[in-house]
Amino acid sequence: MAEECEETYPRFRATVADGRVGLVDWQPHMQTMGTVGRHLRECRERGVEVADLTVIDERPDERELLVSFLAAGEARDDAKHTLTAWARSTGYRRVWLDEEVVEVEPDPGNGTCSVVCPACGSDFVEKLSELWPVVQKWGCFPSCCIVCGADLPQWSVESRREGGEDGADVAEPAPDGAHAEVGG
Repeated sequence: MAEECEETYPRFRATVADGRVGLVDWQPHMQTMGTVGRHLRECRERGVEVADLTVIDERPDERELLVSFLAAGEARDDAKHTLTAWARSTGYRRVWLDEEVVEVEPDPGNGTCSVVCPACGSDFVEKLSELWPVVQKWGCFPSCCIVCGADLPQWSVESRREGGEDGADVAEPAPDGAHAEVGG
């Protein structure tokens, strides 16, 4: 008896531009056939990368991310760095990019994360360490505005390290040279 093969679909579709990640749940209508290829190439020409993200192993302590950039050719390095920084801040252990595997150490950090709702303008700021249990469980930042219900971009993360002059926390750039903002 032949084994049945279960088709695997991505979990998210990501849009990466200007050091930010936009994220929506993947849906079957998000195919890449027909004229979509032309639109994906045009996005890349405008500096926007679109990728499907498949989550490997849903357990938060073992979660990995398979990134499939959709436009033909190799994705830009800044988009790879942005997605790697986002993966670190959302609890992934390994990121598969094109032909490269990046090991990351999930880090809730001591900083803050924030997002502004593009629909109602509500400004959310949270300590990353307090939001971490939810982010690690879901594999992404909250993506719905609790005020108006609109889609939120992924949150910006500002890491902090202790021990600046006068003992105050000091802003620190994101690891691996990635832009500190990994979300809206």
